[in-house]
Amino acid sequence: MPTTYQGSADLTTQSNQFLKIYAPGAFDIYDASTPALGFLRKTFNHVGSDFNVTINLSFGGGRGFGSLPTPSNWLSERVSFARKKAYYRARIDREALMASKDGGAVRELFRQIATVGPRAFAGMIEYALFAPYATNGSNQVVGSGKLGTLTAVSGSNPYTCTLGNDFKAANFEVGDIVHVETGNSDLFEVQGVDPDNSQVTLFRTSGTQVPLATDEIFLENSEDLAILGYKSMTDFTSGDTLYGVSHQYRFAPGAYVNGSSGDLEDHILDAILEIGETTGEAPDKGYISRNRWSGLAQAMDVDKRYNVAGPMRDIKGHFGFKGIEFVHPYGVTMLHLSRYQETDEVELINTRRQELKHARGFGWFRDSGSIFLTRPDDDELEVRYGGYPELFSIPTYHGQIHSLP
Repeated sequence: MPTTYQGSADLTTQSNQFLKIYAPGAFDIYDASTPALGFLRKTFNHVGSDFNVTINLSFGGGRGFGSLPTPSNWLSERVSFARKKAYYRARIDREALMASKDGGAVRELFRQIATVGPRAFAGMIEYALFAPYATNGSNQVVGSGKLGTLTAVSGSNPYTCTLGNDFKAANFEVGDIVHVETGNSDLFEVQGVDPDNSQVTLFRTSGTQVPLATDEIFLENSEDLAILGYKSMTDFTSGDTLYGVSHQYRFAPGAYVNGSSGDLEDHILDAILEIGETTGEAPDKGYISRNRWSGLAQAMDVDKRYNVAGPMRDIKGHFGFKGIEFVHPYGVTMLHLSRYQETDEVELINTRRQELKHARGFGWFRDSGSIFLTRPDDDELEVRYGGYPELFSIPTYHGQIHSLP
């Protein structure tokens, strides 16, 4: 286990300077660098081993006119879940840090640490929000940790791995450590990403596993251990349990609309109205992929379905749209782009009814006074960023349009 270096006050001083200058900005990257993260409500006061709360799934009881009705109970369920462990971890050349005596060199090193770590962590959390639906052997919904499925492999360490329709370049970063195949613990380093051919280059750093077509790729140590995501709500299926609660009326996706034919705009409206029929309110955000954004923006321009704000004398020529608002009887749903979203799906999310619960102590790990931790077997330092979150929501407030062509 790395321990905080205590032999030099210089490291502690460097750590304090880093935290003073860069810690607030690092949190901003995690909290609001993309729409999906910015509109995800986060709290940092989750205490205890598990989160337990009673939720109401009906508003019934004894109701009637004319005379006193017969009393009865409304339906409620007990929700329970544990936090997950979410980390970013990187190595730093100790010699470079100790030799960086002038302010410019130190600031540049600090800037890189403060930017790369939180951005990598934020990307991992957003990836998890749009990760595939998964259950364990007990039919409990879990965070899959899955990055994609291989369809072809060539080469021999390094391996050139081609992925299927679930390939998303945003899921992979050069330097990531991954596992290949369900239940396998051998380590592979991502050495290249080729978005044009849906390929990643993997180099095995431990074990003897050889990647094969149909194998799945997982973030290191993350299989079935990631935080729950939006698809945990919108793909929730009969026979499974979520937070220990079974699939049932008012604890099921508010809408699950087949979009294989027809216009996307019609499917969005159908889903919103279906959710509103059950909950009395509608999703305020929708997340779409790049190709869906392009299609909707083009349709808006062709049909001239947009508003011109301000007096005509202030109009300037421009192309494109900063945002797409979908207006309906329950209000407005703003559609946003996420590079982690599946191309054939749209997630409709009620952000007022979701919360990413963190334990206290989120951020840079500095339990002994410094964020710079020594490693036992080399002359490098280590930094860690992260904490212990889990997503909590009731699936009925959200919906999905799936099977889009």
